[in-house]
Amino acid sequence: MLKITHSLNRINSITLLLLSVISLGSQVEDLGDLESVGGDFDLVGSKIKSLGKLKTVGYDLVLQNSKVTDLGSLKSVGRSVYLQDSQVTSLGNLESVGRSIGLQDSKVTDLGKLKTVGNDVYLRDSQVTSLGNLETVGGNIDSRDTKLSDLGNLETVGGELNLKETKVKDLGKLESVGGNLNLQNTQVTSLGKLESVGGTLDLRDTKLA
Repeated sequence: MLKITHSLNRINSITLLLLSVISLGSQVEDLGDLESVGGDFDLVGSKIKSLGKLKTVGYDLVLQNSKVTDLGSLKSVGRSVYLQDSQVTSLGNLESVGRSIGLQDSKVTDLGKLKTVGNDVYLRDSQVTSLGNLETVGGNIDSRDTKLSDLGNLETVGGELNLKETKVKDLGKLESVGGNLNLQNTQVTSLGKLESVGGTLDLRDTKLA
């Protein structure tokens, strides 16, 4: 496992890193020309504030309790993204996450260009109000205790979609939920374009009941 812990404050002319980059150390402040990390990228405790030219991370991106405010040119993460207690407010250019993304207790309000998440989206206790450009989620979406009011471009959820007690009023472009769909105590009045629910459809305390 590669560790960069020396006194460099800039990483120059690096476009591909096949191993994990962990613990960039207290002196590194600029990722320079770094465009790709093949393994994990953990910035907890670093001085990095922007991901700059970085476009891809092959495994996990960990920004919990980091100083990063800007995801820069980042477009894809192969596994999971951890943003709990981070300073990031927008996912910016990020388009795809291979596994899960954790936004609980984060400052994120805007999902940016995000279109696909391979597994779960954790929104509980987040500031997100709209799913924006997000179209496909392979696993579950947990939106309990959130300000979510708009499903945006969401079309497919492979697992469970829990909208209980949210401010969502319609299902927008949603066509398919592979698991349970919980609409309990929402203001939804129509199922719109929804074609299939693989599990339980909970309509308690709605105008559809």
